[in-house]
Amino acid sequence: MKLRPDAKKLFDLAIEGLIQPRKINNPQERRSSTVLAYFIKHSLKQFHLEQVDFYDVVSEVYLRGTNKITSGENIKNPGAWIRITSYNVIREMNRKQQKERANSEYIESQVAPKSCKSWEENELQLCILKRLLEELTEIERQILELRFFQDKSWKEVVDILTSTGQILTETNARQRGSRALKKLKTRFFNYVKSSNLSA
Repeated sequence: MKLRPDAKKLFDLAIEGLIQPRKINNPQERRSSTVLAYFIKHSLKQFHLEQVDFYDVVSEVYLRGTNKITSGENIKNPGAWIRITSYNVIREMNRKQQKERANSEYIESQVAPKSCKSWEENELQLCILKRLLEELTEIERQILELRFFQDKSWKEVVDILTSTGQILTETNARQRGSRALKKLKTRFFNYVKSSNLSA
């Protein structure tokens, strides 16, 4: 497909209008940009991503659009394309957040006793867990973070750590990860017991 010479310029103007709608002279275009900005902010709330900055979404959309145009594709209607792409970006952020939460809950379930209340209901226990995570060795923290928070496979964990100078096999990484979880559990119970906290 032949790239229109003004494709990038039109896309840049659409993004600029999204960020600074007051700079748009045309009332109809300014209103469209304002509505689009509202749509993005509303979608963030809809997916419970209030902590995500509006400009982070716009930046990701801009990068994807620029790559699309640079590769020779046209964006016929920048406003419509930005709307669809921003929604997809927000959905991806939501899925990532859910995955991270699930991985976090998995680690917590390995440490917490069966009768323990949910971590969301007990901020004190969550603070204890975070503190105990910091007491692990660097390699233990790296393994847990890569495997359970970043959802890497054991092979990926090994590859990443090997690239930083660590010498590990998959079996060794699994063993260390298992020991780290057990260490967390033991330290958690000891901390709760010594502090006279209800687990």
